[in-house]
Amino acid sequence: GRMYAFEWDRASDLIVRSAACTHILGLSREPTETTCHQMMDSVHPDDRAKVDPATRSCSPENPIYRVQYRVLREDGPVVWLEKNGYAFFDANGGMERTIGMNVDITERKKNEEALRESERQFRMLSQNSPDIIYIWDVGEQRVAYLNREDFLGYSRDEIEASASILSAL
Repeated sequence: GRMYAFEWDRASDLIVRSAACTHILGLSREPTETTCHQMMDSVHPDDRAKVDPATRSCSPENPIYRVQYRVLREDGPVVWLEKNGYAFFDANGGMERTIGMNVDITERKKNEEALRESERQFRMLSQNSPDIIYIWDVGEQRVAYLNREDFLGYSRDEIEASASILSAL
């Protein structure tokens, strides 16, 4: 997969990343080291408010965090990352460092958006259709979707009963 490892030292604010970050982040050089402040500059402005709190919300009792956010690549495109991290604490409960993986989930986000748009178009089409449109769930033997609750005087239950008979044929 498209991913890279990272380690952040809180005292120095230094983030060390595996070399795969260069390709994923579209960097023109190969900086495997950066600071948290520099990294936050590349985070999409709308997502900055959720990245830092995800890390800082960790505690010795709950050291795992996960956050999805967008990064503005140097060469233009936006990349979606899912950061999965684990925080380490000192004897007094202060966070010392985190380690984890950043996974490029850009394709997944594009596919999710395409599915949402397809579903939106289907709903718009079916809700404005003069015909009855239904989806029959074969496993559950029921109507999973019905665009109209009343069609030519038939109730949903009557339509579902008819669909059940037809699917048995």
